[in-house]
Formats: sequence, structure tokens, C-alpha cells
Amino acid sequence: MCKTEWKMVTEHAATGRRAFQRTARFEHTGNNEGTMEDDIKVVDADGTVLLETTMEIDWEYFGSISVAFSEDGGSVVVTGSDGQSDHHELAPPARPG
Repeated sequence: MCKTEWKMVTEHAATGRRAFQRTARFEHTGNNEGTMEDDIKVVDADGTVLLETTMEIDWEYFGSISVAFSEDGGSVVVTGSDGQSDHHELAPPARPG
């Protein structure tokens, strides 16, 4: 399967940071099960890429991967419906001046 287009999935209003996600691979491995892999990219308000990562999960009947910012926008958590959870610290926002 070809990678899908990047889609903005969440934005942190106070920092202007945005998280993008795309499906890199989606595969049926059995009757109602399979694996999927998503690419995740987090971009600062000025367009600087802060994080590029992937998550692969095994699914049965249903599978999803989600991305959420912390309250202060200093980190993101990538969570798979199979119970995986990856916490990623981000560089502090650039200060103008």
C-alpha cells in the first residue's frame, strides 16, 4: 500500500504547533486482524519539524493511532489502540528577538 497524504490531526493553540499523521502501511494478516503503521510529524509554528516518528500496531476488528499534545505543548503522546503509548518531549518554542 502506498503512503497516504499527510493530514493535520491536532494543533496546540497557545504554541501554534501542529501534528500531522499519515498511514504508511495497512495490512490484513488474518480473518479480522492485521497490522498498521503510521508516520507522525510535529511542526512548530515557524514550520520547523520538531519530531518525526512512527508507530506500528497489531489490530483485531479495529485499529487506530492517535496523537495528543500535553497541556503546555511541550510534548506529544502517540497512542495505539493496542495499548502502546509513546511520550515524546519537544524542544522549547523559539523566542522571538
